[in-house]
Amino acid sequence: VLCEKPLAVNLRQAQALSELSLKLDVFLMEALWTRFLPAYDSVGEWLRAGRIGPVRAIQSSFGFSIPFEAHTRHWDPWQAGGALLDIGVYNLSTAQWALAQANGAAPELQDFTAEAKFAPTGVDTALLATLRFSGDVHLQFRCGFDALADNSLRIFGEHGLITVPARFWEATSAVLRMDGGEEQRVER
Repeated sequence: VLCEKPLAVNLRQAQALSELSLKLDVFLMEALWTRFLPAYDSVGEWLRAGRIGPVRAIQSSFGFSIPFEAHTRHWDPWQAGGALLDIGVYNLSTAQWALAQANGAAPELQDFTAEAKFAPTGVDTALLATLRFSGDVHLQFRCGFDALADNSLRIFGEHGLITVPARFWEATSAVLRMDGGEEQRVER
């Protein structure tokens, strides 16, 4: 089963779906295709090879401006509206994938802070979050329907930086920059 995002709107729903898929021996996945794009094949290779050294932080943004219309899917809580559930899942999923590529498994979440701006319907218009994982690795992202963002992803390592430029969720390119200025770009 490929389920449209979000897979669920809370932990209880996600656990129930996971348990049912295991019971029925049925594949279940949120249909986030981003990490299967060819540009991410290169990003994954760079991370697994340790090209940037240990990952220290990840930053990303996903934002655009849309008018408030209470009954559209973006703004309606009954349609799982809100910036985090609609677009922030790309920030979180891509970062989790990158950390797993670099470390063999995603590190454990240690702490997080988040600030949200809310629409009259109660869903988040914008969210700014910082997550701290074991190994003192940080993820910082902003998602929102209230402003245009650069919409890129940056993975900071001890010895280099990987950038997936604008529209990282549908990436066609990535850049590896090493200490000393060496740069490698892929277009896929």
